[in-house]
Amino acid sequence: MFKALQRKKSLAKKKRKVPQERSIPRMQIYIGIGITLGIALLLTAIYYGSRIESLQITEIQVHGGYTIPHDVVRSEVAAMLVGSHFRLIPYTFSWTYPKRAIIKRLEEIPRLKQSSLSLEGQVLAVVFDEYQPAALWCTVATSDCYFVDQSGFAFSRAPELTGGAFIRYGETGKEVEVKTQALDREFLKTSKAFAEKLADELGLYVTHVTVLDALDVTYTVSGGGVVKVSRRMDLDTTFKNLRTILLSESFTHLEAGAFQYIDLRFGDKVFVNEVTTKEKTATSSEEAVE
Repeated sequence: MFKALQRKKSLAKKKRKVPQERSIPRMQIYIGIGITLGIALLLTAIYYGSRIESLQITEIQVHGGYTIPHDVVRSEVAAMLVGSHFRLIPYTFSWTYPKRAIIKRLEEIPRLKQSSLSLEGQVLAVVFDEYQPAALWCTVATSDCYFVDQSGFAFSRAPELTGGAFIRYGETGKEVEVKTQALDREFLKTSKAFAEKLADELGLYVTHVTVLDALDVTYTVSGGGVVKVSRRMDLDTTFKNLRTILLSESFTHLEAGAFQYIDLRFGDKVFVNEVTTKEKTATSSEEAVE
């Protein structure tokens, strides 16, 4: 009798456990279905919501620059708006358009310095600045040239140019690449000022500036003459010495191309090597004037 009762109790427990064990996976299935439906509804809402016409970029306006065509900038931006994020949200969706990627793409355009984007309604406005060439930096060995701006930054490769619109800089044994610092800003500033003085006051037009080493620099003028200077000396003092020499009676006949070199690296001792006569030496500016 007692054993029969125990057997009934154990059977009753087993019967109660069966529906509990079966109910657990059913609940998981229901939860999984609910999550799947929720995700599907969310993705559907995102897909159609991100394609609402009033939230699409439909126009690109370009402002700024000097020589870079606006159509080039506009086409680059338009190319970056083709496609979608994860094949779900179009790049033209104004809330999530690829702003950083567009700016990075525009930086790859030669001569373009920086850009900014602003969005007003469905119009994407692009404002950009471009580098202004101040000179050329040319590799001495290969004559490959690059445009440099006023800071000495080489911003793009230059085509083969003729004429003297830009002074050509170079340095023995040095090569540069696009988007690198080719010249020291202060050196570019002072050397250009020196070249302008040579042209304005002495009629010597500089075509090339070559850095020979840490101290010596040469200025080649139109006609072939070379003016040698030292970085140890102030260029204003160097120019005064040169002007005194060229305005003296002994050297009034010198013009661009009429001398091989004028060496100004040794203070008031100026060495002049003429093309057609033997070397003349002025021990000081005062003696040269006499």
